Amino acid sequence: MNPLYAGRAIRHKGRPDEAERPARFEAPIEPALFDRVGAIRAERCTRHPGMTMLRRSYPLVRLMRCIHCESTFHGDAGNGYRRVRHARRPACGPSATYRAERYEDQIAKLFDRIRLGDSDLRQVLGAMRSAATPPFEPDPSDLLAARERLQRQLNAGEITIETFSRAWRGLERPTSIATDKPDELRLGRAQKVLGDFGTLWRNPAVPDRLREESIREIFERFDVDGPEIVAVHPQPNENAWLLGLVAAREQRLLTQRVMGLVGARGVAATLSN
Repeated sequence: MNPLYAGRAIRHKGRPDEAERPARFEAPIEPALFDRVGAIRAERCTRHPGMTMLRRSYPLVRLMRCIHCESTFHGDAGNGYRRVRHARRPACGPSATYRAERYEDQIAKLFDRIRLGDSDLRQVLGAMRSAATPPFEPDPSDLLAARERLQRQLNAGEITIETFSRAWRGLERPTSIATDKPDELRLGRAQKVLGDFGTLWRNPAVPDRLREESIREIFERFDVDGPEIVAVHPQPNENAWLLGLVAAREQRLLTQRVMGLVGARGVAATLSN
C-alpha cells in the first residue's frame, strides 16, 4: 500500500500542499503492477451501504463468545460479504458463519427498546444506594488471577490498551459492589447515550472506530448461540444498572403476556440482591 514501493514519494501528506514526487531510488515494484494490485484490493474490500469509503469493520467480534464451546469470533470479508466466523476449529455447530449485519441489527433493536424516564433514574439511584457496601481489600490470589486475565485479553486483542489500563488501575483500589458514589448527573448522561444509541449505531456517517469504542464502553461480553445473541453483559457502571432495569421490565412484560421464558437470558445485569 506504500507508494514508495512504486517509486513515488508523498510530501506533506494531508496538508493543502500535498504533492507526489519521484523517489530518489529505483522502484522495487513496477508502478503498473502496484496500481493494479491497489485496484484489486479496492474491489475486494467490503462496501458499506451509504458510504463512499471502503472498510472492513467488525465492531462486535472481539466481545462475542459461543455459549457452547467458548470460542471467540473473527470477521471474514471473503466474496465481498462481511461475515463472522468461529475462531475455533472445528466449529461446534452445523453452521459457524453468519452475516455480520445479523448480529449488529440485534444490538440496534435492543437499544430501540430502551425507554428511560426520570422515574427510572430515581429507581436506579435508590437501588445503587441500597446496594453500596464499604470497600474491601481483594484476596491476593484473586487479584493475581484478575491481572493474568487482563494480560491474556490484551495479548489476544480482546480489549484496548485504554480499557486494560483502566481495569489494571481499578485492581489497585479497594472495591465494592457500587464502586462509584451514585451520581444523578452521570446517570442522566448514560440515559441519553443509551436512548440514542440505536440511531447512532445505524448511521453510516459514524466512523467505524467510534462505533467499536462505544460498544466496548457499554458492553463487556456477548453470549452467542449460532446466529443469535442470547445475552449481553454490560460494563459494571451506570450502563449495567439502566440496561438491567430495561431487562427486568421486559421480563415482567413477557410474564404478563404469558410468553413463558422466551428471551429470559436478556441482559445479564443485576439490579438488586
